Amino acid sequence: MKRLLGIIIFLLIGIHVFAQNVSFRASAKNLVVQGENFYLQYSINQKGSNFKLSNLGDFQILSGPSQAMSSSSSNINGQITRNYSFTYTYILKAPQKEGKYTISPAKITVGGKEYASNPLTIQVAQNNQTQNQTQTQPSNTNTRNATNTSTGAKNFVRLSVNKTNAYLGEPIYGTFKLYITNRSLAGFQDIQFPEYKGFWAEDVNNPTQIHLQMENYNGQRYYTAELKSIVLYPQRTGELEISQGTYDIIMQERVSGGGGSNSPFDSFFSRYENVPYSLKNNAVKIHVKPLPTSKPSSFNGAVGKFNVSSKISHDSIDVNEAFTIKISIKGTGNLNLVNAPKLNLPNEFEVYDPEVNKRLTQTANGSNGNISWTYTIIPRYPDNYTLKPIEISWFNPSTESYEQYNSQEQHIFVRRTADFKEDETVKRGLNGSDINVLSEDIRFIKDIPQEPKENFVGKTSFWLAYILPLLGFFIIIFARRKQIKERSNKAKIRNKKANKIAKKRLKASKKLIHTDSNEFYNEISKALWGYVGDKLNFDTANISRESISAELKERNVPENLINEFLNIIDVCEYAHFAPSSKDNNPENIYQNTANLITNLEQNM
Repeated sequence: MKRLLGIIIFLLIGIHVFAQNVSFRASAKNLVVQGENFYLQYSINQKGSNFKLSNLGDFQILSGPSQAMSSSSSNINGQITRNYSFTYTYILKAPQKEGKYTISPAKITVGGKEYASNPLTIQVAQNNQTQNQTQTQPSNTNTRNATNTSTGAKNFVRLSVNKTNAYLGEPIYGTFKLYITNRSLAGFQDIQFPEYKGFWAEDVNNPTQIHLQMENYNGQRYYTAELKSIVLYPQRTGELEISQGTYDIIMQERVSGGGGSNSPFDSFFSRYENVPYSLKNNAVKIHVKPLPTSKPSSFNGAVGKFNVSSKISHDSIDVNEAFTIKISIKGTGNLNLVNAPKLNLPNEFEVYDPEVNKRLTQTANGSNGNISWTYTIIPRYPDNYTLKPIEISWFNPSTESYEQYNSQEQHIFVRRTADFKEDETVKRGLNGSDINVLSEDIRFIKDIPQEPKENFVGKTSFWLAYILPLLGFFIIIFARRKQIKERSNKAKIRNKKANKIAKKRLKASKKLIHTDSNEFYNEISKALWGYVGDKLNFDTANISRESISAELKERNVPENLINEFLNIIDVCEYAHFAPSSKDNNPENIYQNTANLITNLEQNM
């Protein structure tokens, strides 16, 4: 029995140590030559956030960071173990000055705690091959052109696009591919891709490692490698040009041993040396056509193939309570450039900036995925309202026509509550139903002679009769303006309603614990972000972990509550990122979130 108990304790300790063991490592070559390009890579075995690269000094960043995730699993005696690795990769260019350089540790946050990588020491040595070439071959000190003298073929970079005629906003897919005549590619000195004037550009593939493949092009055999693939979205009409970029590569070439061009000893005494080449891609012209002039009024720039849906959360609600309208667009096109649709709502409705959720990937056909806007709306006056249909339109290049989505007309009944006071509401917008004409009787006034009375003018009561009503009038005006200002202050309203809205979202998430775990974690995340954003009056577009953490610290919120907030957000993001590894108990997450909101309410 004691032996069994010891084994259990050992396993529990091992599991705890494994869960807490965060490994954050930096790696790179410890010896490089002047101007050499090399990889700097940071790897961590747990999902982190707020990655901070240290100052690299004289090292030049050519590209990065490119992020990647890999996972592996093992099954030993029926026990499945899963390991994750997250990497951040940079391509650096070594400085021209010799010496020993130190790259300070990078930092990353995991579970609310900041971790630092190991520092790196890199020795930059003199490029002896360049020096020898300069001394023995003074006539070849400049970068060579792209021609391979042995075959007559040229090394070059080719830019190819899937279309040269496109509509405004229509995605154009392009690839930059390197063509060389042999496999002796030693590396890159510098890469300068062209500017995309008149386009919005998004990377589809930006490889950190080059893999050569054989290809026949125009009857000539080449070794090729994709340098980059992009999607371009034209932002203006007319003739646009993608100009030439420069690509400085290094090839290893064999040179003779000095016995003359026809010496039989050349092959025996020959050696290889690095030879630089400067390449350019071909320029490409794109003709961009304007969209048809018959644009619907609801068109906001969307171009592609889309499906649209909308959903209202309630059809009846108490006055001053919040409901939501969610609009979703999915498909392929310029989704990443689509603006939030406008709602046509009654004046009595207070509308907050929408919460935006994007799940997009760049493909050869443009941005693919879905984007949604969730509007939080608070009716300020009880009534039975009819909401006008939501209209969204877009241009479909395949059919060369506009397409439109029209939602159904929605009805929502806003109930009057016991604590609702007519004189405390925001003034309603005037329309035909708001105006009531009151009749008034006009009667003949008989003139009855009166006896002369004592003169009232000039006495104290006379002046008080003028001054007191005037003073009361100004007091009423001042109080009314203050009241209107307070009601129009969305920050105060958001602050007051934050706790109530968060509890509603928590109540909704509780129903999903055993039915839809993905949506459960999504609702928990929304409840936390929404609560803190409303409390701090943060715009949805500017909210982030760093800004929230800094603002909470400035408001003297205890450190343990800030860490608890970041930890729950990490759990929700990790559950969404790796759904197969949800080891957390949803009920505990729910309870911890409810307690956290209660504690934050007491400290903010």
